[in-house]
Amino acid sequence: MDRKQAVHQTLLEHSNKPFEDGVLDCCIFVAAAAKKITGIDYSAGFEHHNKMTGEQYLEQHGGLAGLINFILKKDPVDIDLLEIGDPVLADVPIFGETLALWMGNCAMIKTDVGTMSIPRSRLKKGWNLA
Repeated sequence: MDRKQAVHQTLLEHSNKPFEDGVLDCCIFVAAAAKKITGIDYSAGFEHHNKMTGEQYLEQHGGLAGLINFILKKDPVDIDLLEIGDPVLADVPIFGETLALWMGNCAMIKTDVGTMSIPRSRLKKGWNLA
């Protein structure tokens, strides 16, 4: 599926669904787009069912970046090398580190208060799905 179409479809499918750790959180949201782009279901790698087990799982992998490295089996790259739909690590003051979808000039995150746009300046690193 075309990357722009995959991201747009993911945003539409999940825009009105409530945030829930382990069900539809930042990682599951990004994994849904990644599946549309690559055909690979990365959500199986996120072994958490609530906020507490999620925090323990992150700790085991040295944080969110370590977890994404582990699941994708790739190292992060510079933001300038990303394509639309690639996962990015954002640092959002209210939420802390969160996984987001690269949109080409900003990123989109799924939070407990909805889907939000995050400026490029808040992005730390990203991973190519290709």
